[in-house]
Amino acid sequence: MSEFRTLVLCGLGNPGLRYVKTRHNLGFMLLDYIRCTFSFPEFLPRFSGLLSSGRVSSSVLHLFKPVTFMNNSGGPLLQLVNFYKVELENVIVFHDDIDLDFAKVKIKKGGGSGGHNGLKSLDANLGTDYWRFRFGVGRGMGDPAVYVLSRFTVLDLERLNKSFRFIGANLPLLLSNITMHKEKFLNEYSLTVNKE
Repeated sequence: MSEFRTLVLCGLGNPGLRYVKTRHNLGFMLLDYIRCTFSFPEFLPRFSGLLSSGRVSSSVLHLFKPVTFMNNSGGPLLQLVNFYKVELENVIVFHDDIDLDFAKVKIKKGGGSGGHNGLKSLDANLGTDYWRFRFGVGRGMGDPAVYVLSRFTVLDLERLNKSFRFIGANLPLLLSNITMHKEKFLNEYSLTVNKE
């Protein structure tokens, strides 16, 4: 029997050059960073999305980016989860959150969509019993729908790089047992990334 545990890491975003480095594509950006950090193969088309798979410690990771646009992300992820027979407790979704200050992070299993259309689609297709890795992008000024489709500033990208480095370095421990390690991960993240 294989000792490897299968996990799906899904990043939410919109396909196309128009949306590159926009706040709503934070999930795509983080998965790109994780793929490079662990030297996974290039993303290839699969399940109406882009898929890259590899091993980290004792886990097989499927990194997945649905390319059906944010509002229709649930269908492709459901296809992948069913194909690999992955339980929802082993699905982690990375997404932007305007209700969190920039670069703040929360990790939660289940819950509501908070008005996030990508999560609404996931909830409608899979139910709600998956892990959510909420990454704050702040609320900004004016219409939130316009704000999340705006690009990160150079200063924002520098802060994101610091956040991503921490996440990449500490992801193996977190994924080994999210329930057990998430508080330690979040505390150390706050001390390392969000300290003044």
